[in-house]
Amino acid sequence: MYEKLHIVELATRKKTTYEKVAGTNFNGKAATHIALSMAKERGGPDAPAGSDLLIVELSSGKSQNIGNVSEYSFNKAGNLLAYTIDAAGQAGNGVYLYTVANRSTAVLDNDKASYKSLGWTEQGDGFTLLKMVKDEKYKSDKGAVIGVKTLPAHPA
Repeated sequence: MYEKLHIVELATRKKTTYEKVAGTNFNGKAATHIALSMAKERGGPDAPAGSDLLIVELSSGKSQNIGNVSEYSFNKAGNLLAYTIDAAGQAGNGVYLYTVANRSTAVLDNDKASYKSLGWTEQGDGFTLLKMVKDEKYKSDKGAVIGVKTLPAHPA
């Protein structure tokens, strides 16, 4: 975790500071945005895993906040961001796809379940993840693999 993270625009020396950042990721080859996973307050053992995710456009400094994100990953080109939500009471849990160019989000699947192990293909044209649902008949959660493919190469 970074107590303070500074983003500096070299041409103007303008510095923007973010506090309590748990992790960072640039958007692949494009490198036009950076995702900042914010540190969350500690919770109990059954607390949701999600925390705030800031997507910062480097050229303008504008940011968009997405709450309760547990996992996220940009595709190789950097034009798409897949992310999962893990919220209190599993309200809104699901897998979502964010298009960087127009800042739009599509709901791909949502349910009273936990979503994890998100991974893109090498080409960045699809990804997989696990969907885990509690089932009283079993000691452990029942899982299903979700595959998402045929994504647009250059969405509008």
